[in-house]
Amino acid sequence: MKQTRTTLKELTARYRTVLLKCAVINMMLCSAAGAASISDVTDSAGNRYFGSFGVPLRIYNSDSTIGTYYAVSSDLMGDAVISGQTFKLYNASRIGSGNLSWTQSTEAYAEVLSGLTESQISSSVNNIGAVLTAMNGNADTRDYDALPAGIKEALNVPFDGGQSIAEYLQDTWPASSADIDSPSGVKAALGTAYSSLATNLRGDQSVTITGSNLTLSGTSAIVNRSTYSPAAKGDIAISSSTITATGTISLIAHTDIEFTENSVLAVEKNATLTVHSSGDRVSLTNSNLTLDGAITGNVTLSGTVALKGTGSVSGNLNAAASSVLNMQNSAIDSITAGTVTGGNFSVSLDVNAVAGTIDHFTATSFTTGTVTISGLNFLSAQQNFSLNVFNGTTTNATLVLAEALNTAYNGTTNIADTENNLSTTANWETAFTETEYTVNVTRSLAVENNKTLAFTITENSRTPTAVTPLGDTVKLLNTMDEATRTLTNSTSAASYTVTENLGTTAEGTYTINGAKSDSSAATINMGGYTGFSVAGSATLNLQSIVFSGNTAADGSVLTVAGGTAALSNVTIGNAVSVTSGTLTLSGGNSLGGLVNAGTVSLTGNNAVGAMSGAGTLTNNGNLTLNGTTNAQVIGGTGRTYINAALTTTAAINQAITINSGKTLTIGAGNIGGAVTNGGTLALTEGTLGQTVTGGAVQITENVTSNVALNNVTITAGNKLTIGAGNIGTGLTNNGILALSGGTLTRTLSGTVHIDGNVTSNVALSNTTINATKQLTIGAGNVGSGLTIANNGTL
Repeated sequence: MKQTRTTLKELTARYRTVLLKCAVINMMLCSAAGAASISDVTDSAGNRYFGSFGVPLRIYNSDSTIGTYYAVSSDLMGDAVISGQTFKLYNASRIGSGNLSWTQSTEAYAEVLSGLTESQISSSVNNIGAVLTAMNGNADTRDYDALPAGIKEALNVPFDGGQSIAEYLQDTWPASSADIDSPSGVKAALGTAYSSLATNLRGDQSVTITGSNLTLSGTSAIVNRSTYSPAAKGDIAISSSTITATGTISLIAHTDIEFTENSVLAVEKNATLTVHSSGDRVSLTNSNLTLDGAITGNVTLSGTVALKGTGSVSGNLNAAASSVLNMQNSAIDSITAGTVTGGNFSVSLDVNAVAGTIDHFTATSFTTGTVTISGLNFLSAQQNFSLNVFNGTTTNATLVLAEALNTAYNGTTNIADTENNLSTTANWETAFTETEYTVNVTRSLAVENNKTLAFTITENSRTPTAVTPLGDTVKLLNTMDEATRTLTNSTSAASYTVTENLGTTAEGTYTINGAKSDSSAATINMGGYTGFSVAGSATLNLQSIVFSGNTAADGSVLTVAGGTAALSNVTIGNAVSVTSGTLTLSGGNSLGGLVNAGTVSLTGNNAVGAMSGAGTLTNNGNLTLNGTTNAQVIGGTGRTYINAALTTTAAINQAITINSGKTLTIGAGNIGGAVTNGGTLALTEGTLGQTVTGGAVQITENVTSNVALNNVTITAGNKLTIGAGNIGTGLTNNGILALSGGTLTRTLSGTVHIDGNVTSNVALSNTTINATKQLTIGAGNVGSGLTIANNGTL
């Protein structure tokens, strides 16, 4: 089959889509899309574009690696249009137009060479050699399609108004004295190409950004290095867009850099924006400047401009005639400039009379003509102040008040005022209120020395008009944002009724002191409202108080969800909840119950109802359990008193006293301390290793005892395994008594198992000697019902 060959002349007419810089920088191999941090149009070849850029633009990734070179399939030097985009530029990224033509070839040449490593240049020599071989051969017959696709396309890009790169190389490079088969020869050839390129590129580009949100970080820039300057060319025009500077960034234009149509220029704290343009200036018309960093250059403001921040302009800050600078943003702004210049303009200001601050300008000199203060926004109560609007060495400006301000703030008038009696300390009977007043005052607002705004206010009379309660006193102090708050009471007969949910205890320490006597106690009636919620690093101290009027349905009087709650001599009828944080009970406390997933510490004498939770409870005092259930492990060096018919599924790892007439049902292995039994100890399954003195012992499951027991009842169907010598007086066996060893000296009844080597000095009946076990007994003491299991010994 005959192969179809494409001539160089045919290719020159076919391929018009790849730019010179892409071809040269990549040694005629255009890169596909890289992982840059911008998204926009992607063509069929995988290249990504922004508007009509005259040259590809280097975009860096957030990890400092080089992203792609962005190009367009249009004119060699076109306008750059960015519309409706949101993206961030990292590191040394550039967007714009005319990057090669402003400083001729030297800058671009250096930029290209600095971006090429020796190995990259060396590997490109073969590509260039192949191209020249193809071009210098018979172009009508060479198999031009054998070249890489990127080279084929790059060779046919027009860059000087008509001549393609291929044609240029044929005309220029073969005639060069440089050795193009070496890296140094490649550099020389590039220099020749760029020198010619700089004289032929068009220079009438504009950069337009509209409806977009661009963040510039690192050392990135928006550029227009066009040398041509008709109307709207050679400039950067930004409308209805936001440009945010977060690094050391630049705006570079041959003519003007203009923000219009409510655009925003935001220079963040520690950021620096350097301006390179005609007059090294950036202008904002009917737009917004947020300046918390620094602008190196000059700034011109015109129309209505929202100005705020605490940053600086190294050069002139110029306010055009009739411009309106609105600095009212409920914060104090401080703008520093080399010189504040311009025509007559007006400014509206925030002032905090209490703090003694006002929006202001600081500069070496002010040459502004007349500046009118057109608005004043008080951030605090009105009071006397004398504050500088202009701070500088020389002030040639004339500072005046707008007539509306003269009318509003001069003369005698009535103003509304409010006062409250809020305090961090209060008594139980204190009611926090707010009082409204009509105040007759004489006010005077004036400009002094063309730089200072002074305000005086003299009160003539004050008439109360209304008193409004601020809310529940306990709740207000509980939620007050103050380091320490105290609510006190000195009489045990005092009573307080809560009128709203108490809420979350604020950071800091809140203490409520009550009083108790032998016959009465200060009482807080919850009235069905929810109680305290302690969280974060807050501390709540409750002392000598009885809480009433709260049921389980109302929720807990106290929930500890962080921080610390400390109770002393406090009575709470329902359960306290500890989900995290710490609860300390220092004595004399009585709680209806406790649900603990945090940390509870007890000292002194405390009483608690039903307890549960997987938190830590340390009792180093005397803890009385009044509930019927307990699922909370109890530790510490103290003693636990059982004062009800209590069943516990958790260990009590300290001394236990069972009060008279009370019953403790507990697993034998969950007893962690000696038991003083004044009532009944009901043992469920496990092994008992702690001594038990007094009272009655019931075996309600299969139990092993390693200690002596008296007054034991083994219930039907259950077994007690115990050493024969540990059987005390008062044994009632309705189940099985298994002797694990030792010498038996007490008479037994019921069913007996020999589970070890046992010697009996008394008669035994209904006895089974289990396998491999041995019973030594006098023949005359062997009663009826003896069973010897396999390999048992009598």
